[in-house]
Amino acid sequence: MRGGGMWAVEPVLPNNGIQ
Repeated sequence: MRGGGMWAVEPVLPNNGIQ
């Protein structure tokens, strides 16, 4: 994951910011 809040760069998880 990139990790940037709710950035849907990788639509694997809706919460990219956490991971």
